[in-house]
Amino acid sequence: MKLWHNPEEVQLILVGLVFVAAMPIAGSSTAWTQNANGNLALSLGLVLLTMFLSPLLSPLVLHAVGFMATGDYSEDLHELASNGVGTFLGTWVILPSLLGILTNRFIGERRIEMMKPYVKLINYCVLVLLNYPNASLTLPAVVAEPDIGFLALILVITIALCLVAFLGIPVGRILGSERDESRYCLASE
Repeated sequence: MKLWHNPEEVQLILVGLVFVAAMPIAGSSTAWTQNANGNLALSLGLVLLTMFLSPLLSPLVLHAVGFMATGDYSEDLHELASNGVGTFLGTWVILPSLLGILTNRFIGERRIEMMKPYVKLINYCVLVLLNYPNASLTLPAVVAEPDIGFLALILVITIALCLVAFLGIPVGRILGSERDESRYCLASE
């Protein structure tokens, strides 16, 4: 990326990628797994495992990339790594995961199976709501002043990340999932 014509765009991409790398498997992965009839226990287990490791690994990743970034980007990454990333992750990832486990226990398997089609529909609505605010903030600027080269680069990076997501297949196999279940364990990260 040192050869890219706009150093500011390089920093934006670097910061965006570090946020993806520093966060545990979370967000919508369990909703996508459930909607794809994947192994929910495995998906939630990976969320919890990465969540428990995140207070150590997330600041480490943020600091490491902070040394590669420049200017305000570097300062912001170091500050983020030092100030409360663990609290943020605990509040917005592990607490909802634990509430989901408790709700499942309280409601019971039979009722969950009956509600599954409705839960999947709600999952889709939540996924749209999770993605809409980001798109609504960035899309007007992209349309008003399109940078075709930058958009092409983002498309290449996005495709590469999607291909990397298929690493869920071997991870699922290593963890003993059936073939149909393993393809969904990380693909929706």
